[in-house]
Amino acid sequence: PEGVEALLIAGDIFDTYHPSVAAQTLYYNFLGDLNKQTTCRHRVITSGNHDSISYLNAAKNILRDLNVYIVS
Repeated sequence: PEGVEALLIAGDIFDTYHPSVAAQTLYYNFLGDLNKQTTCRHRVITSGNHDSISYLNAAKNILRDLNVYIVS
């Protein structure tokens, strides 16, 4: 069966360089749920002009284990 091979999530992920804890929690919960609810093999997240590279890269190694790749 054919399915989605890759999902591209193009920034802005957050609307500020310093996202709140609530915003970060929502983001990470979304990525965890996405991993459970889709057969998509690869997820690629790109940063936008409002995203802090350090915030997006903070969990880069852990997210890679979920087939989530950060491009910043």
